[in-house]
Amino acid sequence: MKAIYRHQSELAHGNILWEGLFPMRAGAFPRNHPCYAPGEVRAGDVQFGTSDALQTFRERGYWASCFPEGDGITMKAEKEQTPEQVVQDIKECFGWEVVLQVWTKNGWKAA
Repeated sequence: MKAIYRHQSELAHGNILWEGLFPMRAGAFPRNHPCYAPGEVRAGDVQFGTSDALQTFRERGYWASCFPEGDGITMKAEKEQTPEQVVQDIKECFGWEVVLQVWTKNGWKAA
């Protein structure tokens, strides 16, 4: 799967985005959701998603929660990880191809 990573700023959390919607229904993500895990979807501290990959990502020092709409993950690097380190961790934890985007005066652009 291909994902876009937008690094956090002092004003906003970072985001991992993918194409397609896998919305939460009745408190559960569908089986085809990229971070699906059976059972409880809440990992605590208002973090949604309990897949092994997502838990491993959190263990590397990230606060991470799947969007209820099912089109990405909002996250915060809690150990001051660089954008490049976050991209590497996403690749290693989820196995996704990752495109880093940075904010410019004209909007988001590939780094």
